[in-house]
Amino acid sequence: MNQKFLLLSMVAGVSLALIGFVGDVIMFFKPWASCNYDTVSAACAATDLENLFFTAFFCLFLVGLLILVLSFVYRLKKITQRPYSDQ
Repeated sequence: MNQKFLLLSMVAGVSLALIGFVGDVIMFFKPWASCNYDTVSAACAATDLENLFFTAFFCLFLVGLLILVLSFVYRLKKITQRPYSDQ
């Protein structure tokens, strides 16, 4: 794996994790929701579509973290790898 692909995978991992995290925070606070039994929008019951988006953003966050961790592990393994010596 070359350096360009490794850098691209790290950027992709960070981007996916960030999109997933921001999406989850927005879905958690639900600023668009309004209900007649409470004044706080986060206290309103979630619809099926909101649950679907929350789950999708959470999966996106986990995939981004997994890609990022695997990229870092591969990079550390490549850095600490000793050259072959025939002694």
